[in-house]
Amino acid sequence: MSMNVAAAFRQRTWGWWLAALWSMLVGVAFVVGSFWELDLGQNLRARLQSPSLTHPFGTTNRGVDVFKLMIEGTPVTILIALSATLMALVVGGAFGLMLGYWRGRVDQAGIVLLDAFSAFPALVAVIAAVLFFGNSVRNVTLVIGLLTVPIFTRIMRSVTLQYVDRDFVRAARMLGARHRRVLTRELLPNVAVPVLGYALIVVGIVIAIEGALSLFGAGVPEETNTWGKVIAGGNQVFERSAHMALLSAGTVFATVLALNKIAEDWTARWGSFGMAVRAGAVATPDVEPLANTGPNVAAVAPLLVIDNVHTWLPTAFGVVRAVDGVSLSVDHGEFVALVGESGSGKTMLARSVLGLAPTNRLTKVPGSIRYRDTELFGADESVIQQHRGFHIAMVFQDPMTQLNPVMRVGAQIAEPIRVHLNLSRSAADARAVDLLAEVGVPDPRRRARQYAHELSGGLRQRVAIAIALAADPSVLVMDEPTSALDVTVQAELLDLVDRLRQDRGLGVLFITHDLGVVASRADRVAVMYAGRIVEEGSTVEVFAAPRHPYTRALIDAVPAITGPGHQRLAAIGGIPPVVVGPRLGCSFAPRCPSGDGACLAAVPLLTAASPGTQRRHACVHPLVLT
Repeated sequence: MSMNVAAAFRQRTWGWWLAALWSMLVGVAFVVGSFWELDLGQNLRARLQSPSLTHPFGTTNRGVDVFKLMIEGTPVTILIALSATLMALVVGGAFGLMLGYWRGRVDQAGIVLLDAFSAFPALVAVIAAVLFFGNSVRNVTLVIGLLTVPIFTRIMRSVTLQYVDRDFVRAARMLGARHRRVLTRELLPNVAVPVLGYALIVVGIVIAIEGALSLFGAGVPEETNTWGKVIAGGNQVFERSAHMALLSAGTVFATVLALNKIAEDWTARWGSFGMAVRAGAVATPDVEPLANTGPNVAAVAPLLVIDNVHTWLPTAFGVVRAVDGVSLSVDHGEFVALVGESGSGKTMLARSVLGLAPTNRLTKVPGSIRYRDTELFGADESVIQQHRGFHIAMVFQDPMTQLNPVMRVGAQIAEPIRVHLNLSRSAADARAVDLLAEVGVPDPRRRARQYAHELSGGLRQRVAIAIALAADPSVLVMDEPTSALDVTVQAELLDLVDRLRQDRGLGVLFITHDLGVVASRADRVAVMYAGRIVEEGSTVEVFAAPRHPYTRALIDAVPAITGPGHQRLAAIGGIPPVVVGPRLGCSFAPRCPSGDGACLAAVPLLTAASPGTQRRHACVHPLVLT
């Protein structure tokens, strides 16, 4: 036994060991009851005897050994519980997975149906259905299974909601994978672990339901024996021999308790689940969208054009203007840096470009995102799927959340290749190894067979870049890919991006909060604050003479290696605002040293670029050029 296995066994509690031991005993009873012929003859001289070594559970009013009856009833009881649970898991799990994935109107309609279904008492419905269709093992199993479907639907929906917005799911959608592939390859393997833990609990619930049905006379036929039938028989002679009902009911209780304990340990080690609270839909108020440019805006580049894009997030407190009138462009081989503090709207803009922002289809606001001549903002999902991962790819901030934890990295790189390029599995796997080598992963063939948790942070980020490059896109959107890496690995990755940009002619939109990272790399810098671009220009122009006070503050916050030591680092006072509802002047005014009443009179727009320059700024009191 390996050290890891031994350590895992030492971590088990005594409660788990008792539950495991009881489950093994039930398994032995299942085998004995299925394959051994037990002596269940009557002995009227031994009627209603108390528990003893000869009869551990006593005898019935006909002198039949209760312990042997329980063993004989174990196979039918367990088969009913497993079959009903499996049916409910498959049907309810499929519905819950779809509700949690599609959400919106589909989810709302499903929740209404589940609420209506739950309004009727389940036990009453089971008894009525069994009595109507007849007492048979098949009918009991079907009825219990169908009435358990809503439980698994709710559980699967709530667990799916925990995973559907994870980066690796967005990455799969970004790569152009179809809904069926995302559901079966990305979501299902991850949500199955916690849901299977709950299935163990449902097995115990079904055993208890079958016992209740038998107690009310609506269980299996008389000639079929189950634990519930034994309990019902003991209930008839409860006043004379209470032990018959109590010991058989205690068996059910112990089994349910053991399954709950094992399920608790399962979910604690492999996942978590919980019922999600249903939130009501928030209406979007009629707020006029704001543009961020004045007249005479310079012409935009032809490859990727973001023009006056708005992405609003409905919340209980009002509409959050996460992206509010942003215009930007990326051309062939161009490195455009989008910088700003956390919460400025940079990531939401990137997700809007790829159609991954959840409110794009809910808010009717002007805007345009064009790749060459194709409009993507508000386009049909089929159009966006053709471009995501194929023409425009994205590298997310945390590679550990972008990579699917249950898939080998080679398979994740090969997936977009097969989706977009229609290559065979072997050809896609070979190309995946080549891509790992191209992005500088040592021993790429071995690394392709590993999982994400077996790689370092730098290697995981290189794998994420390889996935983004799999279908040879023209535009690469990188969302803070260096934020969790040390400076040496940061420099290596930036060198890699530069090399790929030059070799492939990639247009790169690089999102970061650190101006120092892109100082010597970017061709152009756009500074974003509170959902809007406040300054834009060539990197040399912006760093040499920033016009907006926010840009000046970001530059000053970059630590200087050549400066004197033991000095307090510069910081921007206050915190970025959450723009809810209509804007009132410049959002940076409360933190700006030059802010005054004029800053709050109107929302400043980006100025037109001067001839021969790319400089634009949105400030009432711009800094003086020196």
